[in-house]
This record gives sequence, structure tokens and C-alpha cells, in this order.
Amino acid sequence: MTVSELIENLKAYPPTMRVVVEGYEAGYADLMLESFEVTGIKLNQLNHWCYGRHEHASRYDMADEEALVLSREAGSGE
Repeated sequence: MTVSELIENLKAYPPTMRVVVEGYEAGYADLMLESFEVTGIKLNQLNHWCYGRHEHASRYDMADEEALVLSREAGSGE
């Protein structure tokens, strides 16, 4: 999903609605602007059921693209 697709999809919801991500093992955590990070990713590197499909580019010579990472709030289940 791109930023423009995310913005377009979010327009269907009230602007005051909370946005959360799943917690580390259970529950939900708030998203925080301070935790947004742009990082290089290598596309389609992982295929185990418990991993996301893409991997951090630091393990490779170069990234396929940069992505905006929406992280959990600090201290939630860590």
C-alpha cells in the first residue's frame, strides 16, 4: 500500500478515530507519530507464516525501495 492509497482509504473513517496496531503478543497498541520511520526494505524475501513478506535492507547490499514503517508505541509489550 502506498501513502496515497492509505490516505484515500482513511477518508472513509472519522478523523478522530483511533489508529492501532497489534501488540507484540496480544492486545493493541497506539500508533505514535514519533515512531514513524522511513527505512529501506528488500521485497519478497521471507515466506515463513510468522514473518512479514519483506525484510529490512540492512542484510543486503541495497534496498529495493524505501517504506514508511508504522511502529507500536514504545513500551507496549516489549
